[in-house]
Amino acid sequence: MWTRLRQRYQPSSDALYLSVVRQEHALQQGDSTVDEFYAQNSAIWRQLDSLRTAGCRTCRCCQAVRADSEFHRVYEFLSRLCKEFEPRHAQLFARGRISLMEALSEIRAEETRLCGAGLLEVPSVLATRVPAMPAAPTPSHSSAPPLLPTPTGGEGRSRPHCGYCKMDGHVESQCFQKKKHLRKARSSASGTSSTSTSSATALTEQDILRLKRLLAASGSPSTGTAGSVTDASRTEQPPSTQSGTSSWVLDSGASFHMSSHSSNLSCLKSLDFPVHVLTTDGTPLSVASRGNLSTPSYSVPDVAHVPRLNMNLFLPINLLILVVASSLTLTLVLFRIVERTLWLGLALAAVTLRVFGS
Repeated sequence: MWTRLRQRYQPSSDALYLSVVRQEHALQQGDSTVDEFYAQNSAIWRQLDSLRTAGCRTCRCCQAVRADSEFHRVYEFLSRLCKEFEPRHAQLFARGRISLMEALSEIRAEETRLCGAGLLEVPSVLATRVPAMPAAPTPSHSSAPPLLPTPTGGEGRSRPHCGYCKMDGHVESQCFQKKKHLRKARSSASGTSSTSTSSATALTEQDILRLKRLLAASGSPSTGTAGSVTDASRTEQPPSTQSGTSSWVLDSGASFHMSSHSSNLSCLKSLDFPVHVLTTDGTPLSVASRGNLSTPSYSVPDVAHVPRLNMNLFLPINLLILVVASSLTLTLVLFRIVERTLWLGLALAAVTLRVFGS
């Protein structure tokens, strides 16, 4: 009974040998490295050697058969590599018969060169076998019929997974979708910032022209007062130069008039206590001194000298106070002139009445 069951259900060594041969023929490198692919081939070759009839390995006939078998394995191993290795294994075939270890050493060196030049695609993923019925091998994944369990030397690990696009085959740092989205975000942000910067620059130039006209028409204004120390409400921009002098920018959020060049100011006075100005990013800038800004067209008193500032700032409200004060001063002077003229006219009228009345 046991003999019949053994004969009925125990597979023969010939069927097992043929299944291993099929597994060897279907094996391809795919995305595996050279060492991993060689380990898979070695596992299959060891299984084939255990199923074949062992020879004496001493006579010339057995040695010749063994040499032919090794040459055949070298040919099969080199022929199943990726297409990037075709020029190299063509050179190896042209040499004649070479040992398996020599071929493996040459292919390893070629793999290192190709990886350094960036000509190999994902060389770290192991070759895998098709999980279902035997099928034709694909160029990107190694496959073999699942007639036997995977050899120990050919066990693979899972493919890399991207956490951004939820796809297999690459990691998040190499995700093309993520890089594409980042490029779009950068381009949109740069376009918005350039538009806002150009509009702010144009508005600033117009305000400066109006300010110069008002100050030139009002003459020399009286002294003004500086506001308290507050944060600047605009983004710092590098100063532009025209005709050797730095331009001035109107900033409604500035604490007071500020200049980064002491050469623009006269009558500089040191401060009794330290004063700091905060920029939009929270950087404190110390005020070194205060002085008067004098030009042929206008004069502005109490301007702070901030050496680390990247521009010259005007506080519009202070300038408006100066213009209004100068206008009131001019009106008061005119009123006094008119008043004195009236008194002089009344005095002349009184003298005339006395002379002609008598």
